[in-house]
Amino acid sequence: MPILVMQTMFKRRKPQQGVNLIELVVAMSIAALSLTVGVPAFVDLRVSSDRSSALIELVAAAKLARSEAALRGEAVSVCASVNGTTCSNSNNWSTGWIVFRDPNRDLVVASSSADIIKVVRFDNPRFTIASDRNINGGITFSLFGFTTPTSGIFSYKDAQTARTVQLTYIGRLHILETERESL
Repeated sequence: MPILVMQTMFKRRKPQQGVNLIELVVAMSIAALSLTVGVPAFVDLRVSSDRSSALIELVAAAKLARSEAALRGEAVSVCASVNGTTCSNSNNWSTGWIVFRDPNRDLVVASSSADIIKVVRFDNPRFTIASDRNINGGITFSLFGFTTPTSGIFSYKDAQTARTVQLTYIGRLHILETERESL
């Protein structure tokens, strides 16, 4: 056998550049499966995060109002607010609430913005928070930590869960969880 023929038989091939069709289909199938499983899990994570955030903010606002009332020596209130500057006087707390100095105990924010201690706002919430008729206007904390009204219930609802937040006569909020089976 001549040397030239042997050299061409054992000549090195060029390395492959790119992928073939089978590899591409397998990779796309794995990506589609991952997205099918991952996207709903991510949505559930987002809803769970919104739930935790809203409930923790509500409890934190009540704790802040209670401590500010004791610190300032005068009444501090928490009320539902749509615009972050006035009380909405409704039982819908889904868009947010304000904590403010309320020496008259009338759930009306004075004209001074210095009276507002904290504003919590939710844009386009995926949940509802509603108060019962006892807490319809808001909650006022005395300098001793007691509340007006003395008790009440907040109801939290989203696509997966319903929770109740209970206001006690000493001004504490307790989160009670009740899973909803069918929605």
